[in-house]
Amino acid sequence: MKLTSSVLCLALLSASTLAMAQSSPVKGQITIIQEVEVPAQETGVISKILVKPGQRVTKGEKLGSLDDVDVLLDLKRAKIEVQIAEQKSKSGIHVKLAQKGHLVALAELRRGEEAIEKYAKALSITEMDRLRFTAEQAELAIEQAQELQGLAKLDLDLKKHEVAVAERKVQRHQFVSPLIGVVADVNHEEAEFVETGTPVFRVLRLDRLRFESRVSVTRAQAMKVGQPIVINVQLEEGKTADLKAELTYISHEVDKIKRDVKIAAEFDNAKLIIKPGMRATLKSTSAE
Repeated sequence: MKLTSSVLCLALLSASTLAMAQSSPVKGQITIIQEVEVPAQETGVISKILVKPGQRVTKGEKLGSLDDVDVLLDLKRAKIEVQIAEQKSKSGIHVKLAQKGHLVALAELRRGEEAIEKYAKALSITEMDRLRFTAEQAELAIEQAQELQGLAKLDLDLKKHEVAVAERKVQRHQFVSPLIGVVADVNHEEAEFVETGTPVFRVLRLDRLRFESRVSVTRAQAMKVGQPIVINVQLEEGKTADLKAELTYISHEVDKIKRDVKIAAEFDNAKLIIKPGMRATLKSTSAE
C-alpha cells in the first residue's frame, strides 16, 4: 500500500513539474538579423564622411564618398562624346551629297549617250568609259555614305555604353547604406587612403529583428517553424509591448545539461521602436 502511494506521489510530482515547465515564462533577448560592412569599391582617398556611429539611415542613403573629381570629369567627357555621336548619327548630309553626285553623274552619262546617238564620233570610247565609271562610282558613294551612317549609329550606342560605365564608376566612389538600420561603426576618417574592399562602415539592420530564447524539449516539440507567436518586449522606462512574430528556427541540438533547445522568431520593426539587446518573453503561441 505504501509502495502504491509513493508511485502515485512521484507521478503527481512529475506531472506537476511538466506543467510548470510548460507554463513557466520563456525569457529571451532581441538580436539583429543582419549586419553589413560597407567597403570601398575603388581605391582612393575618402573625401566625405556623412554619418556618425549611432545614426539611423535608410536604404540607399549616402554614407560618404571617395574623391571623385577625376571620374566626374570622365563622365562629363563621355556625355559630350554622346552629343557629338548623336549629331553624326542624325546628320544625313553625306547620304544626300552622294545622292546628288549620283544624279549629276547620271545626267552627264545620258548627255553623252544622246550626243553619240546624234553623232557617233561626238565622244571618244575613253570619254564614255569615264562617264560610266563616274556614274557607278557615284552610286557606290551612296552605299558608302549609308554604311557610314549605320556605323555612326553604332558609335552612338558605344558612346552611351561608355557613359553608363562612367556613371557606374562614379557610383562606385560612393558609400551607400544597403539597408534600413543604424550605423554601428565608422572605421576610417576623411582624407584617409583606402584600398578596394576595405570596410569603411558597418550598418545594422533594424527594420526586422529576431527574438532568441531557449525552451524545453517538450515545449519545442509542440512548436513548428512558421507558426505565429506573441512576445512581450521590455521597453524603456518600465513599459512593455506585445508583438506578433513568426517562428523561424527550432534547433535540433538539445543541451545535454539543461535539456532545452534554441528557438528564434522574427518580427517587423518598421518604426524602429524595438532595439537589439532588449529583453523579451514568449507570451503565447498558436498551439498554446
